[in-house]
Amino acid sequence: PSSNSGLGEVIDQIEFVSSSKAKITSMGMSTEVTYELNGKELKFTTDQGNQILTIDANGCIDGGKMLGKFCK
Repeated sequence: PSSNSGLGEVIDQIEFVSSSKAKITSMGMSTEVTYELNGKELKFTTDQGNQILTIDANGCIDGGKMLGKFCK
């Protein structure tokens, strides 16, 4: 996560492993999720439900204040 991005420091990394799967590492544990990209919206699907994030003009994934912003 980028600095000053809210609570995003809880999620350490988002790694896209295929065209439909991503690995999210949080507090030392990794979870595989599926994702869909629709324009500037990125939807993660997990056992706990769906989370829709946006991709900003700089190509960063923005999860709002709760998840923070993730940039390459």
